[in-house]
Amino acid sequence: MGHLAQSADVLASRLKVVIPGMIEKAIIAALTPLRAEIDSHKLVLDALMVRVGECGKGQGATDVVKALKADIIGLKRMWTS
Repeated sequence: MGHLAQSADVLASRLKVVIPGMIEKAIIAALTPLRAEIDSHKLVLDALMVRVGECGKGQGATDVVKALKADIIGLKRMWTS
């Protein structure tokens, strides 16, 4: 019976080492596509900010342009936090 208990202890200590790594790999695998999607949204927001800025140059800093810029900055903050 002592050998069986020792085997169980060895197995339990191996699991304690292996399980966190397995969990971390699963989390990374699940979050990687989400990170890529978030990064693509950042690029779109950057391009939109440039377009709004160019539009604002032609019309001056109207309230609409200011509001759009503020909205884009808010979206960027939301995606980065």
